[in-house]
Amino acid sequence: MCENLKSASQSPVKSWEEIESEADLRPTAIVMDIEGGEAEFIKENEEMIRKLRLVIVEFHPFTLGFGKIKTCQTILERSGLSKIDRIGNVEVWERN
Repeated sequence: MCENLKSASQSPVKSWEEIESEADLRPTAIVMDIEGGEAEFIKENEEMIRKLRLVIVEFHPFTLGFGKIKTCQTILERSGLSKIDRIGNVEVWERN
């Protein structure tokens, strides 16, 4: 039974570049709630984040820890974004 639950929760993964290429899209905003995967996504996609005008992200402190959240915030700032709002664990970042 646990094996079925595990496989049921898996989703196919595509890179940001694959999505842009296949759909011929150049997104300007992203909303992230990846249940703890935000840190990995932000670290792996820093170049793409520099092109965005808006990022809305829910950080999960009990999953990520405050150190990883701070690293993500530093990457967002370095990418030219400023935090403009926060509600609970959800932060809104906008291009300066």
